[in-house]
Amino acid sequence: MIIHINLHTILQKQKNKSRLEKLDLVVPDGTTIEGLLKQLEITMPEEALLVIIKNHVYGLKHKLSDGDQVDLIPAISGGNETTANRGKNFQL
Repeated sequence: MIIHINLHTILQKQKNKSRLEKLDLVVPDGTTIEGLLKQLEITMPEEALLVIIKNHVYGLKHKLSDGDQVDLIPAISGGNETTANRGKNFQL
């Protein structure tokens, strides 16, 4: 089956001096998100990666379907207690 993958931020691979943002990958029936990540050689903790398929978030054990469009978005973090509290009282 064919899976359409969108790589975001640091997951975009460098290839021929350009970023690889999208790719189509042939995987066996029954492949899970975990298996897809192994095939792509992406190693990061589950809590550090957001996996979105058809506007829903899925975990690593989810089985993929033919034609799925998978967005792989790594978690972004940073700042400190001071910056984390900015905007708490922000009102529109």
